[in-house]
Amino acid sequence: MKTKILIVEHDPSDIELIQHELKKGNVNYISEMVQTENEYEKALHNFKPDIILSNYTFPYFDGATAFKLKKKLAPKTPFIFVTESIGEEKAIKLIKKGVTDLVLKKNLSNLTTKVNRLLKESTLSTKTPTVVEKILDSSLNINYSITKETPKKKKLEKASKIEKEWFYDLFLQAPFSMGILKGPNHVYEMVNRFYLELIGKKDIIGKSVKEVRPEIVANGLIEILDQVYKTGIYFSANEVLIKLDKENNGEIVDMYANFLYQAHRNKEGNIDGVFFIAVDVSEQVISRKKIEANENRYEEILQNLPMATYSCDAEGHIIKYNKAATVLWGREPEIGKDMWCGSCTIYDMDGNPIPLDSCPMAVVLREGKVIVGEEIIIERPNGEKRNVASYSIPFIDVESQITGAINVLTDVTENKVAQQTLKESEKKYRQIVETAQKGIWLVDENYLTRFVNKKMGEILEYTREEMIGKDIYFFMDDRGNQIVERLLLRREEKYTRQSRFKYISKFGKEVWTHISTNPLFDEAGIYKESLAMVTDITESKKAELNLKQLNKELTYYKYALDESSIVAIIEHKGIIKHVNDNFCKISKYSRKELINQDYSIISSEYHSKEFFQSIWKTMANGKLWKGEIKNKAKDGTIYWVDTTITPFLNEEGKPYQFVVTQFDITAHKKAEQNLEQKNKELIKTNTELDRFVYSVSHDLRSPLTSILGLISFIEEESQEADTLEHIIMIRNSINRLDEFIKNILNYSRNNRMGLEIEKISLQKTTVDIVDSLRSMKEAKGIHFEIDIKEQQPFYSDKLRFNTILENLISNAIKYHQKDKSGRYIKITGQSDHEKLQFSIADNGIGIASAHQTKIFDMFFRLSGNKDGSGIGLYIVKDTVGILQGTIQIQSEEGVGTDFIITLKNLKK
Repeated sequence: MKTKILIVEHDPSDIELIQHELKKGNVNYISEMVQTENEYEKALHNFKPDIILSNYTFPYFDGATAFKLKKKLAPKTPFIFVTESIGEEKAIKLIKKGVTDLVLKKNLSNLTTKVNRLLKESTLSTKTPTVVEKILDSSLNINYSITKETPKKKKLEKASKIEKEWFYDLFLQAPFSMGILKGPNHVYEMVNRFYLELIGKKDIIGKSVKEVRPEIVANGLIEILDQVYKTGIYFSANEVLIKLDKENNGEIVDMYANFLYQAHRNKEGNIDGVFFIAVDVSEQVISRKKIEANENRYEEILQNLPMATYSCDAEGHIIKYNKAATVLWGREPEIGKDMWCGSCTIYDMDGNPIPLDSCPMAVVLREGKVIVGEEIIIERPNGEKRNVASYSIPFIDVESQITGAINVLTDVTENKVAQQTLKESEKKYRQIVETAQKGIWLVDENYLTRFVNKKMGEILEYTREEMIGKDIYFFMDDRGNQIVERLLLRREEKYTRQSRFKYISKFGKEVWTHISTNPLFDEAGIYKESLAMVTDITESKKAELNLKQLNKELTYYKYALDESSIVAIIEHKGIIKHVNDNFCKISKYSRKELINQDYSIISSEYHSKEFFQSIWKTMANGKLWKGEIKNKAKDGTIYWVDTTITPFLNEEGKPYQFVVTQFDITAHKKAEQNLEQKNKELIKTNTELDRFVYSVSHDLRSPLTSILGLISFIEEESQEADTLEHIIMIRNSINRLDEFIKNILNYSRNNRMGLEIEKISLQKTTVDIVDSLRSMKEAKGIHFEIDIKEQQPFYSDKLRFNTILENLISNAIKYHQKDKSGRYIKITGQSDHEKLQFSIADNGIGIASAHQTKIFDMFFRLSGNKDGSGIGLYIVKDTVGILQGTIQIQSEEGVGTDFIITLKNLKK
């Protein structure tokens, strides 16, 4: 019966290669090809494949979708990804999700093996169960599932005993790791010695996998054990990457293993653990990876060879070729179809056609001999013919069988025109000379110029015609003439000389050059001429002069630094290697006493160990460190230095020494300490003043409250008009004084108390404050409009927020126009994540522009206003600042006033 294989692939050539491999592996199959999701789903329903081979990426949908559809519509059908490339981590994840296997297209030869293994496993799984199925319980007891052909009880007991002994021997002597994990926590109950060697542990019985090897959690194996334990479905995987601290030294190493996890059941048939087998295949996997890497390198070398190279199998089918071969042939042959040669037509050197089965590659495959340098003519599809030399070598296996051959074709067409090339060599030589980026200068025995190339003329700013016939002295100054005369006296020494020389250009510019001069002699050894190669180095000469100037400036900088700063150089271990005079002066040590000493020689022990560790950590990372250090001189005096430590880095970017530059800030530190003391005294004074104000204000309010009570009794008992009028005046004065005291308390509280942040209901709070102020006699007849949009909850200090509203709204009431109709106070605002912005506007008396910059000053009152204390708006401005906000005023006298306040949303 033929196996039904569904191939999900869009590339016809890849489909052909897959089919070729299946046939080559003697797989008896029929196949159906699909490349869209719709076609794939129909095939799952109608074709009902036994195996699915799918690409991972293609234009119409993806392999992940194909696998999900398979799990839904054909969950038991084996699924193999056949893909160009895939990462190792992704491959493991796919295997864990249930993908049967993966095959790389470059290793298609593995496909047949994996398909045949699947078919074999499928056949075994459909056979009639054996007499017993071995399941190991906690004491190596074996349960049995008895078929209809079960023998009698005694035979079964005997079989059980034999089976136990067999399994125990297998467990102890098996050349691979085995063991049993019990319970949901996967506690080791039994393991053999190979498993202990595999994980590098000994005393593990009674411990969980997580206890023994906590690093194994990251490998994802715990989840798989959990799944097997919960579902009873076995799990197997090959060449799984595991990271283990095998030597128990904290160093994680990679290893590869084949795993089998099988649910372990007790006598009642319930799952009570997991039976596992593990085989260490690290050596095989690493070897294979190395082989694959070598194959990749071989493939890369092959593809980048400048010579046409290709190979054939034993039958002569072309199985590999490089880019140079396609260029030589003028076409790309069909892999597995074209035979012996990529050219359709070949000829011998006389132009006679050669049958393809008689070409050099065919002869090598047939006779097994090596062909070296045999020339043939190949014809490209466009009719062009090329002469090539063939170098063919057969592949012979250990059984002396020819398994294929490789052929290297060298295009020798150009050799046929070598004579023509030689004729044109002089022309090419001149082209090379003329296009050379160095000046070429030929002078005869009389030092006259016989030839210069274009570049030489450009260097000296002359035309070739202007230089021909002139002696070399023409292009030099007097100093140059003297030097050249001495050099020319040594021309018979017959060796090349190199020197740097200065010429003068046509326009008087100094041109520095590097000259390589080669004297030329005739057959008799007589000097005839000299050939010089001239390179313009004017710019590099300038750079050299600049470098000298820079070094000179650096010397000045060093002098200036030594004069103005305290300087030391220390090596990476903290040993002093250099100090300047200022360092010796402030430390009171001599230079001899300091050199090769540890830098801690000047430590005052003021700073902590952690302080210096932090400095060394910064320096070790190659970073600049700045800070202040307290040191102790040789005589015990203390001094402070503002310090900068600069690391010098080697070629590897690691510091090898450090330059310490310091400035004496001892006097500054003393002044700083004095200032700090004065600040503490000032803070203490301010605190005492706040307490005094607070105490006095409270002491004043108590008698005022008593006076107001007495006034109320007088108002109730007296009927005299003058007395009642005086009482009203007294009450107003007391109220003003009470408001002033209250403002003083608010001011004191504002500066003493920290912020107490809470959520504020803006609309409700505003309405409550307005309602509390409606009792003011000036509020009668004023229309209040309140519209605050709370788009986001607002957080701030509620007490201070109320202080702002109470002061601004009460002022708007007090300073309204009494006889004006349509009087109003509008309170509008809006809150968001960042801020609250609100406005308190009225159509009251307004504020003249001349006063608008002063109204927030303490004790400022408008002219003629006897009721105000002059402190309310000062407190408002101060409170707004504390709440991280701003306040603005827009006012026009006789029209009205608008206060615009913005407060930060202090949400935590």
